[in-house]
Amino acid sequence: MAGTDDLGTALVSVAILEVASIPGINTTIKTTTNQQQQIMMTWNNVFRKLLAIVRSCLALGYNLYPPVGSNITPEQFRGRVIAALINNSANPMAFMRRFTADTDGNIVLLDGVLDNPLIFHVTIHFIWCSDFGIYEFLAAVTSDQLQQVKYAISAIGAVAKLVLWEQLPHPLVIIPFTQLDGRDTFHKIIHYINRLNNINKLIFDHQKSHMLNVGDSQLRSTNLLAQLDMMMTGVTAL
Repeated sequence: MAGTDDLGTALVSVAILEVASIPGINTTIKTTTNQQQQIMMTWNNVFRKLLAIVRSCLALGYNLYPPVGSNITPEQFRGRVIAALINNSANPMAFMRRFTADTDGNIVLLDGVLDNPLIFHVTIHFIWCSDFGIYEFLAAVTSDQLQQVKYAISAIGAVAKLVLWEQLPHPLVIIPFTQLDGRDTFHKIIHYINRLNNINKLIFDHQKSHMLNVGDSQLRSTNLLAQLDMMMTGVTAL
């Protein structure tokens, strides 16, 4: 499933037309109207699953709660931290980096390359532990796998920014996100990654390789636990 960046970014950025360019596949596929609908439905399901995962564990990856001794309300603290992460013109990828926050909600970005723990954990869960079985579609060649993980990280980062935005004070309205929301952020993340200097590229590639190792390990552990569960179910039935 190796592909170019144009094919990869098509996953989020292109509405499927008569000719659909599927990311990670080095060919162009003619589709019928019914096939187009099936593809859009599949991506819509994937997008909704990503939203649910990121929403459920947002606070685990982002320090959004005021520490003991803070003199501002939780709403004020959360608002200051999120605003600093998603509206940072000097560091537009701040929302994908590790950071610390003081009692007043002022943040300090830590050294690293797109290393926010939420991005790491959601990428592992989404590829290797979700019910989509995405790991089955990973390429056989490591360099192609690293490219695929880059697309996953970029998509998850775009969703994370949407979910952070949800946490800011808003009127009481329903925010109807669709699978095309966040595509500008997706493009910007891809562009940022592609323009990393040689040192940061090596760091980022090492992080992606680590994700592949951890993901494979987690999959083996999950499969072993599933086998044990089946064995226990059989014993109980006796």
